[in-house]
Amino acid sequence: MLRPARPDAAVGLVAAAAVALAFAPAAWLHALEFDREAILRGELWRLWGAHLVHFSPAQAIADALVFSLAGVFAARTLGGRNWWMGLLLAAASISLGLLWLAPDLVAYRGLSGLASATLLLAGIGIGNTRPALRPLLWWCAVALLLKTVADACGLAAGLGTLPDGVRIEWRAHALGAMVGATWWWITSRRQTPMAKTIHLQRG
Repeated sequence: MLRPARPDAAVGLVAAAAVALAFAPAAWLHALEFDREAILRGELWRLWGAHLVHFSPAQAIADALVFSLAGVFAARTLGGRNWWMGLLLAAASISLGLLWLAPDLVAYRGLSGLASATLLLAGIGIGNTRPALRPLLWWCAVALLLKTVADACGLAAGLGTLPDGVRIEWRAHALGAMVGATWWWITSRRQTPMAKTIHLQRG
């Protein structure tokens, strides 16, 4: 009997694919990256492929590490049900958000948008299970918000893992956080009636 894939295995597979593709031929990277004109011509696979390719191996490794660590906690927060579907919808939502909100964006690569979504989900999960850590989590959230503002103002240029001429796309991070919040809200709304039903049955 086949068992459903564990959610942390899905996280590991996505992270491993991102690192492996960092060493792929340049033609592969260009074929998968977010390219506004190409997407509008119908190359819709780029909505997902853009999250798996990067501008440098260092960027890929850094994004994969953050995504993996946060993703494991996020998967435990949401449970394994429909985890793959959630990742696919989150990736497409971030890309569509960039398509709509960033008309000046020519190309985008990176797992950091999805990492932002999983970071938010992981924070919520840890805060719910360990209330004593909530003050620390709030300070972490403030630090990430300030970093996003710095990225938007161009103050963090040259401090990351991107090659010269490539800037941090802060809008992907902001969209990732919004997608993560929406993901948690939808999941919590689905779980609440189920929890009430179990409580009534036990009562």
